Amino acid sequence: MTITAGQVRELRERSGAGIMDCKEALAAEGGDIDAALDYLRKKGVSQAAKKSGRETREGAVAVCVDGDSAALVELACETDFVARTTRFQEVVRDLARAAVAARAKTPDELAEQSVGGVAVSDHIAAAVGELGENLKLTRVAFIHSPGACFASYIHNRYGDDLGRIGVLVALSVDNNGDNEGDDNKGDDKNGAGAVSEFARQLAMHVAAANPLAVDADSLDEKLVRHERDIQREIAAEQNKPAEITAKIVEGKMRRFFKENALLEQAWILDGDKSVGDALREVETAAGGGVAVAAFVRFAIGEAGADA
Repeated sequence: MTITAGQVRELRERSGAGIMDCKEALAAEGGDIDAALDYLRKKGVSQAAKKSGRETREGAVAVCVDGDSAALVELACETDFVARTTRFQEVVRDLARAAVAARAKTPDELAEQSVGGVAVSDHIAAAVGELGENLKLTRVAFIHSPGACFASYIHNRYGDDLGRIGVLVALSVDNNGDNEGDDNKGDDKNGAGAVSEFARQLAMHVAAANPLAVDADSLDEKLVRHERDIQREIAAEQNKPAEITAKIVEGKMRRFFKENALLEQAWILDGDKSVGDALREVETAAGGGVAVAAFVRFAIGEAGADA
């Protein structure tokens, strides 16, 4: 049968596939557009399988905030060229929205969800067929914090909500409801405005300083033990008395905590303060307790090529 230009155009709009792929699919399915969509999806799965062994060192991180919930998603690809395409970025945004809607916390959980009625795995596979590169859903983070003040920050941006580094911050506020709502975000330095502005600044700080935990007590115990063992070995080589060696180790560990625990890090906007100091100033302005409920930071390349 004859395939019309209108059929090809509609299939392209619905699938995002190239002209020749659309013509092939329509011819194979007798002009049935829905069947042709399935044909392209199956073709995408086939192409994805062929490309699945190729390294993915580029990509994008997308953020989505919706009410009391937020998600950060990283989708990896092979080249920066593809990461900058509109189609790839559409897929990453789709995944971030799906993660919030489904409260997905891991790639496996998100893979079980759907985008526009299509399974996430098939959605990604179809994009593989269109873009011609291996794509991998490498990391997913989800935060649910009722009443929290959320802020996000994107560094090396491809758009307002995605780029090469993405950060989410959630601040909990306890002030008997004085700061409900966010209509005055950033308009004043008291109450909700001060908290909102600090959350935005803190997201920028996290992007730059890359803390590993909110405070020293929250750092991974295995990591802390490993660092302490290394510092003991280094200090022991100085052949000093045991009490001096112990003091040296503790001094090194205090520095380690200041470098890796968020509240102990030097505040990016004033190196004479710690993040904890800046947080206490915000508490005064807000008239109540403010705490870091959660934060997450993804940067392209951290998960590794085989993640």
